[in-house]
Amino acid sequence: MAGMEGLEGIDMEAMMAQMTEMWNSMSSGQMGDLTALAAGLGGMGDMSALAAMMGADTSGSGNGWNSGTGAWNSGGAWNSGGWNAGGWSGGGKKGAKGGSKGKCGAKGGKDNGKGKAAMKIAAGETVYGGQLKSFNVEMNRGYIICEDVLGMCGRDVYAFKDVLEQCGAGPGDTLCFFLHWSGKGQPQASSPALRLAVAGEQGFALKGTYKAGNDQEKGFGFIQCAQTRDYYGRDVYVHKDLAQNLLPGQTVCFNVKLNRDGMPNATSAMPCDDAWEPTP
Repeated sequence: MAGMEGLEGIDMEAMMAQMTEMWNSMSSGQMGDLTALAAGLGGMGDMSALAAMMGADTSGSGNGWNSGTGAWNSGGAWNSGGWNAGGWSGGGKKGAKGGSKGKCGAKGGKDNGKGKAAMKIAAGETVYGGQLKSFNVEMNRGYIICEDVLGMCGRDVYAFKDVLEQCGAGPGDTLCFFLHWSGKGQPQASSPALRLAVAGEQGFALKGTYKAGNDQEKGFGFIQCAQTRDYYGRDVYVHKDLAQNLLPGQTVCFNVKLNRDGMPNATSAMPCDDAWEPTP
Protein backbone atom coordinates (compact mmCIF):
# COMPACT_ATOMS: atom_id res chain seq x y z
CA MET A 1 0.00 0.00 0.00
CA ALA A 2 1.28 3.43 -0.90
CA GLY A 3 2.86 5.25 2.05
CA MET A 4 3.19 2.02 4.08
CA GLU A 5 6.80 1.16 3.16
CA GLY A 6 8.83 0.02 6.15
CA LEU A 7 5.79 -1.38 7.99
CA GLU A 8 5.95 -4.91 6.54
CA GLY A 9 6.50 -6.45 9.97
CA ILE A 10 3.23 -5.11 11.34
CA ASP A 11 -0.04 -7.05 11.11
CA MET A 12 -1.80 -4.38 9.09
CA GLU A 13 -5.07 -6.28 8.89
CA ALA A 14 -5.35 -6.51 12.65
CA MET A 15 -4.33 -2.90 13.10
CA MET A 16 -6.93 -1.70 10.57
CA ALA A 17 -9.62 -3.77 12.28
CA GLN A 18 -8.80 -2.12 15.61
CA MET A 19 -8.83 1.33 14.04
CA THR A 20 -12.18 0.64 12.40
CA GLU A 21 -13.70 -0.45 15.71
CA MET A 22 -12.38 2.69 17.39
CA TRP A 23 -13.66 4.88 14.56
CA ASN A 24 -17.22 3.57 14.62
CA SER A 25 -17.41 3.85 18.42
CA MET A 26 -16.37 7.50 18.55
CA SER A 27 -18.72 10.01 20.17
CA SER A 28 -19.86 13.25 18.56
CA GLY A 29 -17.43 15.26 20.66
CA GLN A 30 -14.54 13.03 19.69
CA MET A 31 -15.41 13.41 16.03
CA GLY A 32 -15.33 17.18 16.50
CA ASP A 33 -11.82 16.87 17.89
CA LEU A 34 -10.63 15.51 14.54
CA THR A 35 -10.75 18.98 12.94
CA ALA A 36 -7.04 19.50 13.54
CA LEU A 37 -6.27 16.03 12.18
CA ALA A 38 -8.29 16.78 9.05
CA ALA A 39 -6.24 19.93 8.46
CA GLY A 40 -3.00 18.04 8.96
CA LEU A 41 -4.00 15.36 6.46
CA GLY A 42 -4.97 17.83 3.80
CA GLY A 43 -8.64 18.30 4.57
CA MET A 44 -11.90 16.40 4.20
CA GLY A 45 -10.84 14.43 1.14
CA ASP A 46 -7.99 12.67 2.94
CA MET A 47 -10.11 12.05 6.00
CA SER A 48 -12.92 10.51 3.92
CA ALA A 49 -10.37 8.33 2.16
CA LEU A 50 -8.94 7.23 5.48
CA ALA A 51 -12.41 6.39 6.78
CA ALA A 52 -13.27 4.42 3.65
CA MET A 53 -9.95 2.58 3.80
CA MET A 54 -10.80 1.44 7.32
CA GLY A 55 -14.28 0.37 6.31
CA ALA A 56 -15.95 2.96 8.50
CA ASP A 57 -19.46 4.22 7.86
CA THR A 58 -19.04 7.61 6.18
CA SER A 59 -22.65 8.21 5.20
CA GLY A 60 -24.72 7.27 8.21
CA SER A 61 -26.26 9.41 10.95
CA GLY A 62 -25.23 10.24 14.47
CA ASN A 63 -21.49 9.99 14.78
CA GLY A 64 -20.65 9.66 11.09
CA TRP A 65 -19.33 12.18 8.61
CA ASN A 66 -22.44 13.53 6.89
CA SER A 67 -25.13 13.92 9.53
CA GLY A 68 -25.82 13.96 13.22
CA THR A 69 -25.05 16.28 16.07
CA GLY A 70 -21.52 17.55 16.11
CA ALA A 71 -20.50 15.64 12.96
CA TRP A 72 -18.61 17.08 10.01
CA ASN A 73 -21.49 18.39 7.90
CA SER A 74 -23.95 19.50 10.56
CA GLY A 75 -23.92 21.04 13.99
CA GLY A 76 -20.82 22.79 15.18
CA ALA A 77 -18.29 21.65 12.60
CA TRP A 78 -17.51 22.53 8.99
CA ASN A 79 -20.78 23.65 7.42
CA SER A 80 -23.22 24.85 10.06
CA GLY A 81 -22.09 27.27 12.73
CA GLY A 82 -18.46 26.61 11.90
CA TRP A 83 -16.50 27.59 8.81
CA ASN A 84 -19.49 28.53 6.66
CA ALA A 85 -22.36 29.88 8.77
CA GLY A 86 -20.40 32.11 11.10
CA GLY A 87 -17.01 31.95 9.48
CA TRP A 88 -15.49 32.29 6.04
CA SER A 89 -18.56 32.02 3.82
CA GLY A 90 -21.20 33.79 5.88
CA GLY A 91 -19.63 37.16 6.50
CA GLY A 92 -16.71 35.65 8.35
CA LYS A 93 -14.14 37.50 6.29
CA LYS A 94 -15.84 40.75 7.12
CA GLY A 95 -15.82 39.71 10.74
CA ALA A 96 -12.13 39.02 10.58
CA LYS A 97 -11.54 42.40 9.02
CA GLY A 98 -13.63 44.10 11.64
CA GLY A 99 -11.76 42.26 14.37
CA SER A 100 -8.50 43.88 13.36
CA LYS A 101 -9.64 47.46 13.25
CA GLY A 102 -11.61 49.94 15.28
CA LYS A 103 -10.64 53.13 17.03
CA CYS A 104 -13.15 52.34 19.74
CA GLY A 105 -11.46 49.15 20.75
CA ALA A 106 -8.62 47.47 22.49
CA LYS A 107 -6.96 44.67 20.57
CA GLY A 108 -4.60 41.88 21.41
CA GLY A 109 -2.60 41.70 24.61
CA LYS A 110 -2.02 38.88 27.03
CA ASP A 111 -4.77 36.86 28.64
CA ASN A 112 -4.82 38.06 32.22
CA GLY A 113 -7.46 35.52 33.19
CA LYS A 114 -9.74 38.14 34.74
CA GLY A 115 -12.79 37.50 32.62
CA LYS A 116 -14.38 36.49 29.37
CA ALA A 117 -13.70 39.87 27.77
CA ALA A 118 -9.97 39.65 28.50
CA MET A 119 -9.88 36.16 27.04
CA LYS A 120 -11.56 37.28 23.82
CA ILE A 121 -9.17 40.21 23.50
CA ALA A 122 -6.21 37.92 24.09
CA ALA A 123 -7.55 35.76 21.24
CA GLY A 124 -7.39 38.78 18.92
CA GLU A 125 -10.95 40.13 19.06
CA THR A 126 -11.61 43.86 19.16
CA VAL A 127 -13.76 45.81 21.61
CA TYR A 128 -16.09 48.31 19.93
CA GLY A 129 -17.94 51.22 21.50
CA GLY A 130 -21.25 52.81 20.60
CA GLN A 131 -24.60 54.14 21.72
CA LEU A 132 -27.81 52.13 21.82
CA LYS A 133 -30.01 53.99 19.35
CA SER A 134 -33.25 52.10 19.86
CA PHE A 135 -34.84 48.96 21.24
CA ASN A 136 -37.96 47.22 19.95
CA VAL A 137 -39.71 45.43 22.82
CA GLU A 138 -41.93 43.34 20.53
CA MET A 139 -39.03 42.19 18.36
CA ASN A 140 -36.60 41.84 21.31
CA ARG A 141 -33.84 43.64 19.43
CA GLY A 142 -32.08 46.96 19.29
CA TYR A 143 -29.55 48.85 17.19
CA ILE A 144 -26.24 50.36 18.25
CA ILE A 145 -24.61 53.30 16.49
CA CYS A 146 -20.90 52.63 16.15
CA GLU A 147 -18.76 54.87 13.95
CA ASP A 148 -16.19 52.16 13.28
CA VAL A 149 -18.77 49.68 12.06
CA LEU A 150 -20.52 52.34 10.01
CA GLY A 151 -17.20 53.02 8.35
CA MET A 152 -16.78 49.34 7.51
CA CYS A 153 -20.22 48.46 6.19
CA GLY A 154 -22.50 51.50 6.47
CA ARG A 155 -24.86 49.78 8.92
CA ASP A 156 -25.83 49.99 12.58
CA VAL A 157 -25.01 47.07 14.85
CA TYR A 158 -27.86 44.65 15.56
CA ALA A 159 -28.22 43.82 19.27
CA PHE A 160 -30.20 40.93 20.71
CA LYS A 161 -32.18 41.46 23.91
CA ASP A 162 -30.03 39.04 25.94
CA VAL A 163 -26.83 40.93 25.09
CA LEU A 164 -28.36 44.21 26.25
CA GLU A 165 -29.94 42.70 29.36
CA GLN A 166 -26.61 41.18 30.38
CA CYS A 167 -25.05 44.64 30.65
CA GLY A 168 -28.19 46.56 31.65
CA ALA A 169 -28.06 48.94 28.68
CA GLY A 170 -31.10 50.92 27.53
CA PRO A 171 -31.75 53.41 24.71
CA GLY A 172 -29.28 56.29 24.84
CA ASP A 173 -26.75 54.41 26.96
CA THR A 174 -23.14 54.01 25.83
CA LEU A 175 -21.71 50.51 25.83
CA CYS A 176 -18.78 48.48 24.61
CA PHE A 177 -19.15 45.09 22.97
CA PHE A 178 -17.59 42.51 20.68
CA LEU A 179 -18.63 42.09 17.07
CA HIS A 180 -20.05 39.09 15.22
CA TRP A 181 -21.00 38.90 11.54
CA SER A 182 -24.16 36.93 10.76
CA GLY A 183 -24.49 34.57 7.82
CA LYS A 184 -26.07 37.44 5.88
CA GLY A 185 -23.15 39.75 6.62
CA GLN A 186 -25.01 41.76 9.25
CA PRO A 187 -22.94 43.19 12.13
CA GLN A 188 -24.21 41.98 15.50
CA ALA A 189 -23.19 42.81 19.05
CA SER A 190 -21.67 39.84 20.83
CA SER A 191 -21.38 39.15 24.56
CA PRO A 192 -19.94 40.10 26.88
CA ALA A 193 -20.99 43.73 26.66
CA LEU A 194 -20.48 46.48 29.25
CA ARG A 195 -22.52 49.61 29.85
CA LEU A 196 -20.14 52.56 30.06
CA ALA A 197 -22.45 55.54 30.56
CA VAL A 198 -26.08 56.26 31.34
CA ALA A 199 -28.08 58.25 28.80
CA GLY A 200 -27.84 61.99 29.43
CA GLU A 201 -25.66 61.39 32.51
CA GLN A 202 -28.90 60.79 34.44
CA GLY A 203 -27.25 58.32 36.75
CA PHE A 204 -24.11 56.21 36.75
CA ALA A 205 -23.17 53.02 34.96
CA LEU A 206 -20.10 51.87 36.88
CA LYS A 207 -18.51 51.64 40.33
CA GLY A 208 -14.85 51.68 41.33
CA THR A 209 -12.20 53.02 43.69
CA TYR A 210 -10.47 56.36 43.17
CA LYS A 211 -6.70 56.73 43.38
CA ALA A 212 -4.60 59.86 42.91
CA GLY A 213 -2.23 60.27 39.99
CA ASN A 214 1.54 60.45 40.37
CA ASP A 215 1.72 64.18 39.64
CA GLN A 216 0.02 66.29 42.29
CA GLU A 217 0.53 69.52 40.35
CA LYS A 218 -1.42 68.24 37.36
CA GLY A 219 -4.12 66.94 39.70
CA PHE A 220 -5.44 64.06 37.62
CA GLY A 221 -6.31 60.64 39.02
CA PHE A 222 -7.62 57.21 38.12
CA ILE A 223 -10.51 54.95 38.98
CA GLN A 224 -9.78 51.30 39.55
CA CYS A 225 -12.62 49.19 38.16
CA ALA A 226 -12.37 45.46 37.48
CA GLN A 227 -15.03 45.61 34.74
CA THR A 228 -13.40 48.30 32.64
CA ARG A 229 -9.93 46.81 33.19
CA ASP A 230 -11.21 43.52 31.78
CA TYR A 231 -11.94 45.31 28.49
CA TYR A 232 -9.21 47.94 28.32
CA GLY A 233 -6.41 46.60 30.49
CA ARG A 234 -5.98 49.85 32.46
CA ASP A 235 -7.57 52.16 35.01
CA VAL A 236 -10.04 54.87 34.02
CA TYR A 237 -8.47 58.31 33.62
CA VAL A 238 -10.00 61.12 35.72
CA HIS A 239 -9.41 64.74 34.69
CA LYS A 240 -8.32 67.15 37.42
CA ASP A 241 -11.68 68.95 37.32
CA LEU A 242 -13.37 65.75 38.46
CA ALA A 243 -10.50 64.54 40.63
CA GLN A 244 -10.58 67.58 42.90
CA ASN A 245 -13.87 66.35 44.39
CA LEU A 246 -12.58 62.85 45.11
CA LEU A 247 -10.34 61.35 47.78
CA PRO A 248 -7.93 58.43 47.40
CA GLY A 249 -9.54 55.17 48.46
CA GLN A 250 -13.10 56.44 48.04
CA THR A 251 -15.70 54.23 46.38
CA VAL A 252 -17.09 56.18 43.45
CA CYS A 253 -19.83 55.77 40.87
CA PHE A 254 -19.01 57.08 37.41
CA ASN A 255 -19.62 57.17 33.67
CA VAL A 256 -17.09 56.67 30.91
CA LYS A 257 -16.44 57.88 27.40
CA LEU A 258 -13.76 56.57 25.08
CA ASN A 259 -11.08 59.00 23.92
CA ARG A 260 -9.73 59.17 20.38
CA ASP A 261 -7.51 56.17 21.10
CA GLY A 262 -10.42 54.13 22.42
CA MET A 263 -9.32 54.35 26.04
CA PRO A 264 -11.71 55.00 28.99
CA ASN A 265 -12.01 58.49 30.47
CA ALA A 266 -14.43 59.39 33.26
CA THR A 267 -17.03 61.97 32.23
CA SER A 268 -18.68 62.18 35.64
CA ALA A 269 -17.89 60.74 39.05
CA MET A 270 -18.96 61.14 42.66
CA PRO A 271 -18.47 59.33 45.97
CA CYS A 272 -20.97 56.59 46.71
CA ASP A 273 -21.69 53.97 49.35
CA ASP A 274 -19.78 50.71 49.10
CA ALA A 275 -23.09 48.87 48.72
CA TRP A 276 -24.23 50.98 45.76
CA GLU A 277 -24.78 49.14 42.48
CA PRO A 278 -25.81 50.53 39.08
CA THR A 279 -29.39 49.90 37.98
CA PRO A 280 -30.50 49.18 34.40
